[in-house]
Amino acid sequence: SDYVVGCDGASSPVRRAIGIPAEGPVLQHMIGIYFSADLTRFVDHRKSILYWLFNPDAFGVLIAHWLPDEWVLCVPYFPPQQSPDDFSESRCRALVEAAIGTAEVDVDIRLVRPWALSAKLASRYRHGHVFLAGDAAHSFSPTGGLGLNTGVQDAHNLAWKLVAVLKGMASPALLASYEQERRPVARTNLEHSVRNLENMNDLSRVAGLD
Repeated sequence: SDYVVGCDGASSPVRRAIGIPAEGPVLQHMIGIYFSADLTRFVDHRKSILYWLFNPDAFGVLIAHWLPDEWVLCVPYFPPQQSPDDFSESRCRALVEAAIGTAEVDVDIRLVRPWALSAKLASRYRHGHVFLAGDAAHSFSPTGGLGLNTGVQDAHNLAWKLVAVLKGMASPALLASYEQERRPVARTNLEHSVRNLENMNDLSRVAGLD
């Protein structure tokens, strides 16, 4: 290949292989609990994608992957006092029951995974003929939905430039504009997503859930 584009996620093996660091903090450690349960009676009258939970027993967000029975519950955990190993299937089931408010629902826990809510930006977007795009280049807090939007814009910006260069319609020098145009946008969107998270944390504190 003449060029490679690493679009392989926030833990990008491509980014690590070409020695580009991702700079920025981890904002919160999270556990994602993927489960199936028919929650029709709870959500049919208020269908949504995200249900925010201000519940001391299951504080986080319930994500509807496919209404009414395919869900992910995301809750924070706090190292070093807690670790992913603490989240057994029975504990995750208890968290799901607390989130929906009853144990009288048939819940199938399918997968439990830790993940990090972070605000990271690759120090550069290119090494030779290798480019980074999407979460490989920037990892945002999901507050605001800016990660996907920014990633799609990366791909659009880079794709037409690569086509123009490969077809001989433009000089390879055009490719330098990819990082010049996209990295500042990613930094702006990253900062905005962090502000969104801080505002949500303010609301949590008002609710007595710091």
